[in-house]
Amino acid sequence: MILRSIMLENIRSYREATSIDLLPGTTLFEGDVASGKSTILSAVEFALFGLGDLNGSFLLRNGSAEGRVVLAFEVDGKEYRVHRSLVKKGENVRSGDSYFESDGEKEKLATKELKDRVLQLLKFNEPPNPKSQSVIYRYAIFTPQEAMRDIIERDPGTRLETLRKAYGIEQYRTAAQNTKSASNEFRMRIAGIKGRIGNLENDRTELTELLSSIGNLRTRLAEAKKKEEILRRDLDDKRVAREEFEAKKTEIGKAQERIPLLSKSLREKEELRKAALKESELAGRRIVQLERDIARLEPVRTPSAKGVKELENELQGLTRSIADGRDQISKLSERLENFEEILEKGVCPICEREYAADRVSERKQHLEGELSVMSERVSGREKEKEAVERAIEGLEQFLEAQRDLKPLKESLSDWKQRAAEGSTRAAKLEVEITELNEQFRKANKESEPLQKILTEIVKLDDAIAQTEKKHASEMRTIGGIEKEIETSSAEAERRARDINEKEGLLKKQVQLEEDRVWLLDYFAPTIELIESQTFANRNQRFNSQFQKWFQILVDDPDLRVRVKEDFSPVIEREGYEQDYGQLSGGERTSVALAYRLALNTTVQETALGQEPNLLILDEPTDGFSKEQLAKFGDILTELRCPQVILVSHEKELENLADTVYRIEKTNGVSTVSAVPPYQK
Repeated sequence: MILRSIMLENIRSYREATSIDLLPGTTLFEGDVASGKSTILSAVEFALFGLGDLNGSFLLRNGSAEGRVVLAFEVDGKEYRVHRSLVKKGENVRSGDSYFESDGEKEKLATKELKDRVLQLLKFNEPPNPKSQSVIYRYAIFTPQEAMRDIIERDPGTRLETLRKAYGIEQYRTAAQNTKSASNEFRMRIAGIKGRIGNLENDRTELTELLSSIGNLRTRLAEAKKKEEILRRDLDDKRVAREEFEAKKTEIGKAQERIPLLSKSLREKEELRKAALKESELAGRRIVQLERDIARLEPVRTPSAKGVKELENELQGLTRSIADGRDQISKLSERLENFEEILEKGVCPICEREYAADRVSERKQHLEGELSVMSERVSGREKEKEAVERAIEGLEQFLEAQRDLKPLKESLSDWKQRAAEGSTRAAKLEVEITELNEQFRKANKESEPLQKILTEIVKLDDAIAQTEKKHASEMRTIGGIEKEIETSSAEAERRARDINEKEGLLKKQVQLEEDRVWLLDYFAPTIELIESQTFANRNQRFNSQFQKWFQILVDDPDLRVRVKEDFSPVIEREGYEQDYGQLSGGERTSVALAYRLALNTTVQETALGQEPNLLILDEPTDGFSKEQLAKFGDILTELRCPQVILVSHEKELENLADTVYRIEKTNGVSTVSAVPPYQK
């Protein structure tokens, strides 16, 4: 892996988006203590592998809601880019959106997915746990100075566990532990199997006895089924006989059922015949009455050729004429009285003038003549009126007779028809009654054998009931035997399964015992031997690298270093071991740097199968003298690493770097500036 560039925004002391190009060769990040140099290294690790065991608040700038890092790197000549962010939620800081970019395609991935993708690219064979740091990266590429001193000074057991992870051989220890756990598990399983197997031979004996009992039950079942079959056939025969009697009973029953129906029908027909005769008789009496009424009305003749309206008009004219005549008579009588008064008094009662007597008499006679004529006329009119009134009355009687005569004739016709229908119906019913009487006689004759058949049916019912009782008892016996066979068979099957299972468990017990012997006597010693040899090889290679790098840094033939079997560093001065804490600052740094370089190179060789192409050194020369700083250049030359990134406050290292970035912090904000070659 070669780093190409990194961009930080709101990461610790880096506020604005800060982009840094990372070139091949040696790159130095130089600046004062706490200026923000190591933050760049932490950002690189965060971009590749996520937070791991770091708290997000360690990286996110104070007061910022979110921050981000974008890292471009190259693997096998192909460039990739990862984007990671931090987000503050309440009091907690967690990972935000993550992206992976390749060939211009940007893909959003979960935190674990992105770490897994990076591990695959780098060929780091370790689990992609997002809550742990990459052990291979920490010990093959970048180990913080404090972490390296911690490895040197920690107890041997913890150091060995760390180195097992770094070299990727912890699986041997895991395998040994798993072997012990598996052996214990096998032992517990064997004990459990023994408890489950119990007395297998006793189970086999009981199963044999149970199978023999089932055989006896099957013999009893066969005998019971034969007896049941005989009873069933006898029962079927009786039922067939009963069905035959039932069929006869049904036929006779039909005849017997017809008797009340025929009797009822006879009564109904007789009633209908009587009703028809009675209706015919009633119709005859009504016909006689109607014929008398018609004979009485038919002789009535019309008194006039005129109609009622015409006669009424004539009557009205006569009434008016009579009234006019009587009015004239009244007037003539009044005049006549006046003339009589004139004749009596001799003077006019109006003008009191005298009239000639002969003149008044003549006039009186004339009036009397008119009065007589008018009276005769009125009398004639009154007679005419009476005649007209009689004519109207006679005409109304004639019309009324005609009106009454029509319905009487129609009623007469209806009654004659009803009389005829009644006679016809009575005759027809008489024939039907004769036929019903014949059917009634036949039905009575056909129903005579019914009692005998009913007696036979009762006998058969009793016999069938007895046979059914015996058959049901036998069926219960069969059911009981079958249930017993079923229960015993189920028990036998269960016991057979138990025996098969126990036999299988017995085989499994034997296999587990063999496996446990193999694990303890063969596999575990082999694993321990492999681990011991592997660790010995790693230790030998580590020791040679440790001595190589230390000799380059420290030109003192009396001061030698080596590592023990547990990788504890041993410092010898003039043949005597010297405590690490008694060394000078430069010497301790040299020991730590040599130990770190030995670890870096051997881990890369072991875990990645290649020489290092990226090495990140944090404050590698802290406490070095000028002579040691000059020798550090020899270290870089000897490493032959395509890309080395140094973080140091030592300005003297600028001459050893191909690219120099100066880190400065002002008011809590770090800035990065490239140092031109001529200023180095």
